[in-house]
Amino acid sequence: MRAISIKRLAFPRFRRGTLTEQAMESLLGLLHQGKLKPGDRLPSQRELSSMMGLSATVVREALHGLAGMKVINIVHGRGAYVSQVSAKDLIRPEALLFVMQRETLLQAIEVRGILEVEAMALATERATPTDLLEMEKILQRIDRAIASGNDPLMHSPAFHMALAEATHNPVLAEIIRPFIGLMARGAKVISNHVAGAVQRELESHKELFEAIRSRDPEKARASMRAHLEEAKRLVSQGYTEEVAVKAEGQTNE
Repeated sequence: MRAISIKRLAFPRFRRGTLTEQAMESLLGLLHQGKLKPGDRLPSQRELSSMMGLSATVVREALHGLAGMKVINIVHGRGAYVSQVSAKDLIRPEALLFVMQRETLLQAIEVRGILEVEAMALATERATPTDLLEMEKILQRIDRAIASGNDPLMHSPAFHMALAEATHNPVLAEIIRPFIGLMARGAKVISNHVAGAVQRELESHKELFEAIRSRDPEKARASMRAHLEEAKRLVSQGYTEEVAVKAEGQTNE
């Protein structure tokens, strides 16, 4: 087991953008170049942060992403170690793609937390009977999808968009729209890998609907915050499982 000298590792300047993804790509590059080998202990998060010129948060997210791909093992209190399995055997482009998708979706959920929590409050004050009827119709579609064995998560974006339109603020609705569109990306991954997610989908959106119908803005805000926290958990769990499946598929070939 080797401790890697900081002087041996050279990192490029990072572009602005999804820095977590770029940090992951850089570390993967060192693995492919042989500068990091199976069993090596990586520099500490603080050292990597200084070397890369990135925040500790970005470095931590990059390391957890690589751990999800089983490229490294993180041992609490000891540090991160390169997996004993050859990086060439483990690293697969589609596995990295899924990690990147996960990071994008989690970032989108953060933005939704800013936008949709207040949209919920506005909807409790402004939703018309027609708005509520549209939401009920979408809940019925979710219910039918579950009963017929189809994926109900594909209907969830429509519910959130109906909620945004119930604010009767078209500017807010259009700002929210692209973030809602991202939800469909993760639907299949969550359905395939998170036990109980399909069954929970109807109940979780009914809770939002009832919060709007209560006409209580604070209750509505709290309901959306809880909903988005659950969304974070589902995305993290679903994509971690998907990455593990892709990595295992590579090692079995």
